[in-house]
Amino acid sequence: MNDAIKNATHLQEQNKDQLPSNSKPGTKVYELIEMLKPYF
Repeated sequence: MNDAIKNATHLQEQNKDQLPSNSKPGTKVYELIEMLKPYF
């Protein structure tokens, strides 16, 4: 899970000037996972 969050963060940085809908791949689901992670 930590590697997936790290990779998603890296992709987000690469696509920082684009909307998530225009990034391929590009979602912000990792932000939700980071918020929920303390409850796992």
